[in-house]
Amino acid sequence: MMRWGLNFVGRLACLSVLVSGYGPLARAADQMVVPSVTLYPGDKISTEQILVKRRPAYLNSVQRLVQRADQMVGKTPVRVLPAGKPVLTSFLALPKLVKPGTTIRTYFQSGGITILGVAQSLQAGSYGDLVQARNLGSGVVITGYVQHDGSLRVMP
Repeated sequence: MMRWGLNFVGRLACLSVLVSGYGPLARAADQMVVPSVTLYPGDKISTEQILVKRRPAYLNSVQRLVQRADQMVGKTPVRVLPAGKPVLTSFLALPKLVKPGTTIRTYFQSGGITILGVAQSLQAGSYGDLVQARNLGSGVVITGYVQHDGSLRVMP
């Protein structure tokens, strides 16, 4: 009888840990990602600068909290993010690969033809943004999409 009682208590304790979210079956919705150090606009966020914590019950109604590390790593804050405080997804942006006034490589592709050039950026832009630049050879304003490497894919 004593053995069954200890086994029952052990099972009850194990079940309470799993249900409360501290066990291995904790859902991603029960988590939130917070900075481990204060982050400033323009900083590129790395995995060493963040912590995954249990989400407090009073924040359960907040839908736009960062819940996974991949939602934060590689992005930059648009405002100061204090260490240990919850982060909303709207507080983060992709880093600007193109800045106004900088010289950037441009390319235009059509069929089997590729035209390479150099331009001066007129706008800032992240990957995938449509920005304008002035072609340094002709002075014409061109429009294109910012690529991963910071170059500009010119539109026809």
